[in-house]
Amino acid sequence: MARCTVSKKGCTITAATILLKYHRITQDPSGNDLTPGALNTWLTSNDGYNRSGNLKWDSLPLFASACGGVLKAARVQAQLAMEICSTGPQFIKIPSGRGWHWLLAYGEDDSRTGYLVM
Repeated sequence: MARCTVSKKGCTITAATILLKYHRITQDPSGNDLTPGALNTWLTSNDGYNRSGNLKWDSLPLFASACGGVLKAARVQAQLAMEICSTGPQFIKIPSGRGWHWLLAYGEDDSRTGYLVM
């Protein structure tokens, strides 16, 4: 795996932690409080990153399952608004100055032309 730091991948891990907590997964499989650091430790130990150091998205439902929970996420961007309403916040990828940045969309704006993000 490429050497990556949380400062380079932290937005993804932090958003993933928020999403997991939204789904009432508040502890890691060992019973420790769920933090971005705890999630990173589990992902590092359980092949949760690809060779480039990017999150393997299928690792999040595996983590949830290991914690006794369930995580569902949208697979089709066109259905994002519907998925937010039915299953809660969803990951979205936006361009940034250095590539891509991951955030959580939790609703549509009043004009329904954009999403509310955290």
